[in-house]
Amino acid sequence: QYTVAKHLIDHPGDVMQLNMGTGKTRVILPMLVMHWSLKNRDKIIRINFLSALLNEAYSYFHQILTASMLGIRLYTIPFCRDIKLDENSMATMRNAIDCCREEGGVVLVAPEHRLSLELNCKELFYQDRCVA
Repeated sequence: QYTVAKHLIDHPGDVMQLNMGTGKTRVILPMLVMHWSLKNRDKIIRINFLSALLNEAYSYFHQILTASMLGIRLYTIPFCRDIKLDENSMATMRNAIDCCREEGGVVLVAPEHRLSLELNCKELFYQDRCVA
């Protein structure tokens, strides 16, 4: 597990395939989060989890990373297509992301949340373009 984490630290962007039960969530990810959140305060760490695993991963990371001496803050931005974006909601999300960056926090996200937000933003962009 240390070898895998060390490789990913030394070679950012590399992809590794690991089998089930090899400590990806419980051992390797916390090591990577600790390294990158304490080293790169100017970047946001985003971890993608399947929505079925997001709450369990959040609870575990909260116990290990937030409720420890490290105090690494965790953020989630749940989003669905039914949410209508306006200036206030976008400013709130932007403030949360800025706080996360300033505090060296970590964003835990499910792919469908991220993609729903992305599609909603694209729709707003094209609506504004068509109206103008």
